[in-house]
Amino acid sequence: MVDTTNRARRLLRTVAAAALAMTLSVAFLPGAVQADPDDIETSDNMSLVDNTPKRSPLDQGFNSDIAFWGDYAFQGNYDGFTIWDISRPRNPQIVSQVLCPGGQGDISVTEDGSLLFFSVDYARTDDSCTSESTSTGNPDGWEGMRIFDISNLRNPDYVGTVATECGSHTHTLVPDDAGESVYLYVSSYGPNAAFPNCQPPHDSISIVEVPLDDPGAAAVVAEPVLFPGGGAPGTSGCHDITAYPDRDVAAGACMGNGILMDISDPVDPQVIDRVRDSNFAFWHSATFNNYGTKVVFTDELGGGGAATCNEEVGPNRGANAIFDVAGAGSSRDLVFRSYYKIPRPQSDTENCVAHNGSLVPVVGGDVMVQAWYQGGVSVFDFTDSSAPEEIGYFDRGALSDDVLTLGGSWSAYYYNGHIYSSDIQQGLDVLRVRGTKGDRRVTFDVLNAQTQYQYAEGRNRGRAPSMSVQGDTASAPVILPGSPGEEARVLSAGEADRMTAQSRAEVAGVNEADEMFMHMMAPHHHQAVLMSRMAPSRAQSPEVKALAARILVEQGLEIDAMQGWQARNDLPVTDEKAAYRQMIRDPEMVEQMGMATRQEMRALRGSEGAEFDALFLDLMIPHHEGAVRMAVDANLHGEDGFVRQFSTDLIVTQEAQIAQMEQMRTTV
Repeated sequence: MVDTTNRARRLLRTVAAAALAMTLSVAFLPGAVQADPDDIETSDNMSLVDNTPKRSPLDQGFNSDIAFWGDYAFQGNYDGFTIWDISRPRNPQIVSQVLCPGGQGDISVTEDGSLLFFSVDYARTDDSCTSESTSTGNPDGWEGMRIFDISNLRNPDYVGTVATECGSHTHTLVPDDAGESVYLYVSSYGPNAAFPNCQPPHDSISIVEVPLDDPGAAAVVAEPVLFPGGGAPGTSGCHDITAYPDRDVAAGACMGNGILMDISDPVDPQVIDRVRDSNFAFWHSATFNNYGTKVVFTDELGGGGAATCNEEVGPNRGANAIFDVAGAGSSRDLVFRSYYKIPRPQSDTENCVAHNGSLVPVVGGDVMVQAWYQGGVSVFDFTDSSAPEEIGYFDRGALSDDVLTLGGSWSAYYYNGHIYSSDIQQGLDVLRVRGTKGDRRVTFDVLNAQTQYQYAEGRNRGRAPSMSVQGDTASAPVILPGSPGEEARVLSAGEADRMTAQSRAEVAGVNEADEMFMHMMAPHHHQAVLMSRMAPSRAQSPEVKALAARILVEQGLEIDAMQGWQARNDLPVTDEKAAYRQMIRDPEMVEQMGMATRQEMRALRGSEGAEFDALFLDLMIPHHEGAVRMAVDANLHGEDGFVRQFSTDLIVTQEAQIAQMEQMRTTV
């Protein structure tokens, strides 16, 4: 017999650590961070209906995505998920919480409401909910998909797992025509030769088939290569895919590319068009309009952790790119029309960039609601693809006036008359918007935002399923699963609070590898900033100028994020300029880190035109290679989750730029 009491205690000892072990690329405040409830700005047509804060034991993990079925919402979290009763939107109630750490908790549910799928993108010691975080270099580490039977909403049953290559950052549910199975398009990225379970080139996705009558038998049935000839520099897998099964089409946001796919055969998707955009740092997600004739792609500049909604970054970076879909069948093309970015400048301590959203049903137009982290929730009209316009917004004040802090809306989706926003720190927000020509006659019985269905104006897609259980936050149980098939332990909220409080006191901090990486990378980045500042007045090549401008923005934002992490962990904050002046005087260190010497920096300053272009690339390529080596080492030996995710994203972006620079060097 399994000792579930000891297992539960061991799990709860790691709950507070999960907020560290499963983080995004930004500094954060330990625990749930509460903003001033009175510091809220809204447009005249938008209002906050309700806010329900996060509840222990999931209050230390970051909230992530949401799915809906009937009168229930399923909110992902880096530590598990919460099931909400939203039958009364003004007073949502928790039905149950499942404690099962493994960020980032991307989530979906089947159309019949029987199964829930949960993405795990950070290596664990095994596939159980009592597992612990482990190194990316551990060949026995586990990442992939978790499967829960949610027929009993008060006691979900952990029934299966599927390991997938490079884990599961996000996933997309695609039903089969026969209704016997569902397919999960699993997106992941960040391969490196040092990561045994995520080897390059990883130009593919994993397709998992889940038999509805036997979900424990789920398995990977295909790993289609989407970029057989190689995608854009650095493209290695996808970040997110949105499927439109009614039209046998899907749109993928694949790091360096936006793609359009034919999914008429769901286990053999075919790329029919792919596009690039020089203003996009990281293709993040995609949303079709109702008729599948437009796609809104998002750029997650700074990994979601940077303050990009300001004049310095500008309106075309960290924004949406709106494309029309021209042609038909396999001859369809993506045609760029415009950018959209919220027109409300945010402070330098507010992470803000385009993130997850969905359509708002309207009569005769295209309207979308979208999360922008601490930029709030934006409702915009893109009926005219070339002239999108914000028509409503909800915006909290900064979580901190002093330090860049992760927070804000991760996902904002319209569902049956209300907008539901999963706030990373603040819990669940329920909003109303008016004046959009909204069609409230349109209702849905299920919503996974990355699985779109066409709605008929003035009609619903089906009758909402009847409620099987009502929520009651005060008495909602906490479910502590073990391994798939094992009986879970059920705790009252009070028991979970007491056990979690004791466990949080035992959480360890960052290690020496974490501290050293962040301290050394700040001055390393500063040299790249100095080099890039020379380009506007000295470079001849437009491509070199554009690359330098991108490096200047991205690495400046990353320096801010690293310093914020140091401050929040009570570590000395590195002065990147002073540290650089000290570092440049040590030739051995400069060589080890791939940096330019003082003599090479003087030569770069003294050059211009084609000579500058060539020398800039010759110095920046080994500089990036040095950063990648440092990031791989931190990913393998660091313990802090922020550092792991930050280093993973750094590997992806800098390897992409290395490939781009090597290609440019052949013509410069």
